[in-house]
Amino acid sequence: EILRKHAKEIMQLVSPDDLVELGSGSSTKTRILIEAMHSTGCHRYSPLDISETALQEAVDALTADYDWLEVNGQLGDFDTDLPKLQRKGKRLVAFLSSNICNHNLVSNTERAEFLTKLGGIMEKGDALLLGVGLMKDIPILLGAYNDSKGLNGKFTLSALDIINTISMLTFLKQILNM
Repeated sequence: EILRKHAKEIMQLVSPDDLVELGSGSSTKTRILIEAMHSTGCHRYSPLDISETALQEAVDALTADYDWLEVNGQLGDFDTDLPKLQRKGKRLVAFLSSNICNHNLVSNTERAEFLTKLGGIMEKGDALLLGVGLMKDIPILLGAYNDSKGLNGKFTLSALDIINTISMLTFLKQILNM
């Protein structure tokens, strides 16, 4: 799993003061980042979720499991509550859910609006960790994207550069080994 393999490296590169997770749910995937961030001096986790039950259960479980962690859960929705997220220094905003790629739930326009809103709450030094779900078998994806001449990798880097320029965000290309 990519997140498990690179969590410590991500946390060291970003070195956030606050890990903010959008659509945290049970915070299962986030535990990987929480364990990696302990050594960086980051001790604050701020989950945002629309489900009060899931949010409270996650806050209770994380508080019990990590006595060093300050957990500040916020009940809310991406559309209306992104600006309400408290700022406590440099943030790593994690959107680990694959909802951004779910074609049945979100249109391209809605994706663009969401990313624009997200960019609006981020400041210089903040970072975005965007998770996407794989929809196809891994051998099919690898065959499609791992071309022998490395053209897909060059295309991906070019796309990241364009996104960085447009959004004024910085993707951590070091992690992608590109």
